[in-house]
Amino acid sequence: MNKTACILCLLFLCLSVRPCVAQTNKVDSLRALLSSAPDRPTRLRLVFRIGKNLHHADSLDLYGKRLLDEGRKHREPLAAGYGERLLGDADFYRLRYESAFGHYFRADSAFKAAGEGPERLTVLSNGAYALMLLGRYGDAIEWASTQMELSESLGDTDNAGQAARSIGDCLLKQKKFREALPYFYKSLAWEKQNNPQDLCCIQLAIAYEHLQMPDSARYFYEKSLQHAQQLDIPYRIASAHQYYGMFFLNQNALDEAEKHLLAAEDLLKNKQDKLSGPGLYKGLSDLELRRNRPEAAIKWAQKALDMMQHNHQAKYWGPVHANLYQAYAALGQPEKALQHALVWKAAADSLAAADNARKVAEVEARFKTREQEAVIARQELELARQRGYLLFGLLAIALTGALAYFFWMRTRAKKREAEYRAALHEAETRRLKELDRVKSTFFANISHEFRTPLSLLISPLRELETGARTGNAKMYAIMRRNAERLLQLVNQLLDLSRLENGRLQLEPRPGNLSAALRSIAGSFESLADRKLIHFDVFVPKAPVWAAFDRDKLEKIASNLLSNAFKFTPEEGSVTLQLKPEPGPDETSLLAVIRVDDTGIGISSDQLPQIFERFYQADQQMPDAPGGSGIGLALTKELVQLHGGRIEVESEERQGSRFIVYLPLQLAAAESDQPTAGEPEPLAAENTVVATPAAPSPEASVLVVEDNADLQDYIAGLLEPRYRVFRAAD
Repeated sequence: MNKTACILCLLFLCLSVRPCVAQTNKVDSLRALLSSAPDRPTRLRLVFRIGKNLHHADSLDLYGKRLLDEGRKHREPLAAGYGERLLGDADFYRLRYESAFGHYFRADSAFKAAGEGPERLTVLSNGAYALMLLGRYGDAIEWASTQMELSESLGDTDNAGQAARSIGDCLLKQKKFREALPYFYKSLAWEKQNNPQDLCCIQLAIAYEHLQMPDSARYFYEKSLQHAQQLDIPYRIASAHQYYGMFFLNQNALDEAEKHLLAAEDLLKNKQDKLSGPGLYKGLSDLELRRNRPEAAIKWAQKALDMMQHNHQAKYWGPVHANLYQAYAALGQPEKALQHALVWKAAADSLAAADNARKVAEVEARFKTREQEAVIARQELELARQRGYLLFGLLAIALTGALAYFFWMRTRAKKREAEYRAALHEAETRRLKELDRVKSTFFANISHEFRTPLSLLISPLRELETGARTGNAKMYAIMRRNAERLLQLVNQLLDLSRLENGRLQLEPRPGNLSAALRSIAGSFESLADRKLIHFDVFVPKAPVWAAFDRDKLEKIASNLLSNAFKFTPEEGSVTLQLKPEPGPDETSLLAVIRVDDTGIGISSDQLPQIFERFYQADQQMPDAPGGSGIGLALTKELVQLHGGRIEVESEERQGSRFIVYLPLQLAAAESDQPTAGEPEPLAAENTVVATPAAPSPEASVLVVEDNADLQDYIAGLLEPRYRVFRAAD
């Protein structure tokens, strides 16, 4: 993207916008002078000044046509020049730059014939801007050079500096960065009236940045910011911060880039600045992609799209969709990535087509201008036929070249389209391979999760069936726990399926939230005792009355506690905490549920993926137990079903902390009936301690098994005859 485009618009705003205070009084005083003007030339000048001070396209049209009629009627070039100047300004306000330049061209000829130097300077300046906006940089340089020469002859250094800056702008557009430098230095030295030093410093910095001179570029970006802050104009300060931030981003100094880009965003916040906003948010999105934070990159890219309001022709439309493509690809969401890649491609094709159309229009505009020059020359020199033949030849040559260029660009566009199609096909192939990989991983994980509890059910049942072993409380407890584990896995899979199809709904009922959590925590006390883990529960003793879905709450809390106990070694600790906070209104509350453990923790590079389905963050840790990879995914989706959110903090080998924020509605206390979530008395679990046979020094067995239930079962089979030693790995 060309950075000078935004600077050009800012510069023209600086030149065209004038203070509106006392404007009406000024026009009224000019009208009073007009009624008592002593002669006709004075009246013409006053009419021109009135029209110029109205700053409205329709008013400029009215006064311009009046003066132009006067000039034609009395054959006065000065009146004609005044009229053409006002008509050109009217078209400029309407963004009709081609028509505006035609009026400025004729006004320049009229002022030149009348010997009116100061007014001719303004016409030359406006004409140069119109040509720049039309992309006719060579012609714009010619007009600005004429303006600079005339300014120097009149001793007007401010206009000379303005002309030098216009030439520098055109050279930047043509990527002639070294040639542009001296003109911007002249502008800094000469031009004071319009206070453009901050914008001129930005242009110098851009030139030095493209010349691979970062120290010089940084110096002028800093100067630009200082000048803008002295002027105390917020949008100019924001512009300086924005360009300075993009410089640091290009230098990969991400902290400095973030500081300046956020400063610009803070100044432009809630102002809907459609000129600077999309580029700024695109820059912030680039920054977050560099930091490998795809979620934040998506947020800023979406802001840029919202500001462009579906304008597919906006210059940042395609690059912003390119950022979204990269972000969703990084998040492992190939469908969304492909969707934005297609929009990116369409925008690139549209941009190429628009560029072709602009270049053809530029050629046509050049020859329209030459035709206007021919008409004036024919009237002045009576050489219409010779000049017409010359222009016709030039037009034929240029149109032939333009057609050749058009067909070359069309061939190039087709080649690019074929390349894009190949890239999209490759992306789709990668997406299908990734889906196959995820499916294979899931089936492998879930098969392993089913196999262990099934083994612990089938083997004891076979022994009971054949009479090889009699049942006891410990064996039945193992079978019950593993049957419940199978049921839990099946229920989790069903819940995920219902969530995907939108069939899983909340069923909130009034109840005591504190009692419900204490009840859930109570079911983990025996597990804590068995694994020698300190289990602390910090739940308010006073009832917390709210409407909540007991089943969903139990699944959320149980999944988090199960993970905490699974990944915490002996003598570690697990903590459950409930902290009710006020909600956004008097009828709601925010339940903050926190689960802490001192387990193996999660590495920072795996944290962003732990809530993805079938992902196991512990796969690369040799001392970590396995899992299905669906518990945390289900937990997150159940939290989101409540309209809440879940956060995780973890450090490898230091433990993890999961925080759930659940928005709930308050409920009235119920005193006469049992409350939802009240803990039920827990039945004591019968434990039978088998007395092993007298051990023999020659008959010892080492049982190595990471699953505690399976280890207990095998050891129980061997203990009557052998001395059994156990190990988890």
